[in-house]
Amino acid sequence: MTPSKPDLVAFTANPAQTVLSTSWYAIKLLSAYRYERTVPVTVTSGDNFGPAYYVAGISAAGQYTFKVAIYNATASVPFNLEFEGVKAGQKGTLTVLSASGPDSGGLSSNVLVGDTLGPQVVGERVENLVAGSGGVYSFELGNYEVAVFTSF
Repeated sequence: MTPSKPDLVAFTANPAQTVLSTSWYAIKLLSAYRYERTVPVTVTSGDNFGPAYYVAGISAAGQYTFKVAIYNATASVPFNLEFEGVKAGQKGTLTVLSASGPDSGGLSSNVLVGDTLGPQVVGERVENLVAGSGGVYSFELGNYEVAVFTSF
């Protein structure tokens, strides 16, 4: 029987050689925002189903959270989110994870190269958003991006 490698964290006896997988970063982001309950959200993003897969909920009193992953998109996916009771001017934060290389085809990975860590392929960007007319938040996501939007 061949031993399998860890899926999320690869390591050696040297702590400097610990490699966190791209999945580890996605799980960390998505898990940081737990829902008290799911809620309806009006989403305008082009297609009715795919390449965007999402869920919306309330993470804390008055805090709406929208989690989304983009798979196999042929272009950027625009979003317009509308939550019940949100008014123009309400603020929010969008945190987006993406893997380096537009031609990676979703196969980028963090690796150990010899005795050193290879380049970190997971990038994170944070955008501050403000709800526009009608309480609608707008943004775009690219192929293979994972994101969490939270109102406050």
